[in-house]
Amino acid sequence: MSQARDIPQSEYDAAANALMDNLGGSLDKDAFRAVYLLHQAADAAREYATREALAQFSISWTQFEVLWNMWIFGESEAGWVARAAMVSKSGLTTVIAELERRGLVHRRVDSRDRRKALLRVTPQGSVLLEAVVTNINKFDRTFVSPLSADQMRQFREILEALLTGPYSADVDGAATAPQQAG
Repeated sequence: MSQARDIPQSEYDAAANALMDNLGGSLDKDAFRAVYLLHQAADAAREYATREALAQFSISWTQFEVLWNMWIFGESEAGWVARAAMVSKSGLTTVIAELERRGLVHRRVDSRDRRKALLRVTPQGSVLLEAVVTNINKFDRTFVSPLSADQMRQFREILEALLTGPYSADVDGAATAPQQAG
């Protein structure tokens, strides 16, 4: 079934193909469909994870991404955290304000460059993250359960290959270890 409507996937595909045929013969339908399905799967995973794994902790997917990246790397510069969590700096400010209010994050001014804020997960945030990550991993196992071990390996390898493709600079910039406080 299509995520957008309660119609069989075959009908959805036929309608999308007909529309793409009208747009011109130079469109790569296979590439379009693959990336569309990747988006659909990512959206479904994020929605389900938020509802089933994060809601009981009253945190959003974005809040989890922000906390997770700080937890992995320790105290980090706010700009790096924004890139790693793929949120705007203004979006990060909103997220951090809420996490700070809840006592999950500590923010301080960088003594080397007062324009920068350094962020770290508090002990209370670490306790929460231990529970959240355990819950997320239960979700992860359920979400990929339709895949065999071999399919899971192939899926992971395909995703890794995509992340080293032409848009990898965006991902690599976020994945580079943050500047640590000195």
